[in-house]
Amino acid sequence: MNVLYASDDKFAGILAVSLVSLFENNKREEALRVYILDDAISQENRERLNEIFSTYGREGIFLQMNDIAIPDAFISARWPKVAFVRLFIADVLDSSVHRLLYLDCDTIIQAPLRELWKTNLDGNIIAGVRDCLSFRYLENLGMDRKSPYINSGVLLIDLDRYREHHVKEKVRRFIKTYAGVIRYPDQDVINAVFEGKIYTLPPRYNTLTLFYDFSYSAMCKYRKPEAYYTRQQIEQAVASPVIIHFTTSFLSLRPWVENSRHRYKEQFLYYRSLSPWKDMPLWKDNANGLKKACVKVYKCVPRKWAVAFSGFLHATVVPVLKKRRNRG
Repeated sequence: MNVLYASDDKFAGILAVSLVSLFENNKREEALRVYILDDAISQENRERLNEIFSTYGREGIFLQMNDIAIPDAFISARWPKVAFVRLFIADVLDSSVHRLLYLDCDTIIQAPLRELWKTNLDGNIIAGVRDCLSFRYLENLGMDRKSPYINSGVLLIDLDRYREHHVKEKVRRFIKTYAGVIRYPDQDVINAVFEGKIYTLPPRYNTLTLFYDFSYSAMCKYRKPEAYYTRQQIEQAVASPVIIHFTTSFLSLRPWVENSRHRYKEQFLYYRSLSPWKDMPLWKDNANGLKKACVKVYKCVPRKWAVAFSGFLHATVVPVLKKRRNRG
């Protein structure tokens, strides 16, 4: 099994927690190799990460971010190099690596990943869990409104087919056409460039914070997806997640931030207690005053009204404004 993470120095301690959870829950996996895309991780933190590899008897390989050749045309003040590195990881992995599981640092693994790793992609190139978005975002990217749009925090990749897909040229054309509507360079590009070649995974392999902050009906009213998982699928994922993804949310704090109330905060802290970062203090909540005020207002008004108004902004106003911006 080949697993890839990408981290800078600030997130090295968060990566460590994910690594520990990966190794703790996959002890029967005989061959487990981890690659880390290293964006200037300090020597001290690299040594700490290597402690984890040594403790669990696993192989860890650090790949330098600067070794990935990103065309200059992709890089700007708006999108730094790091925004695109996941698109070109195949360039720095040996051709003997045929399949890869990418995991964001802000994940914890709760169960063995063998079943996920062995997933038949049915001829597709990439597999992931659908993100919950309005069809307007997809149409802005030139996608069919019912195409799967996956969250890039957990990706299972057929590297052989990926290498055959001429990614750089397709990415260049896409950015040239849709620069004004791109929100997340890697995620938007992955979904648009690989449209029609994406396999949808069950939501238990990437349970988003959104699933915990909203009921199923409120989530659908808020995000207004054209096609999404059933209520039963989401509720099963929430009850028995395989991979928990601590995505950002305006309604809650991630578990390494003070005063977080995430359902799996204690599980995160447990894995952290097994790492060299066990004594590190929690982060301060650096949300600005405006955001905190908006959250207070949201929680004060009737939930039904708050969800409806937030949904109108997120699912209609934002994508419409981005579309106009791209035309301009």
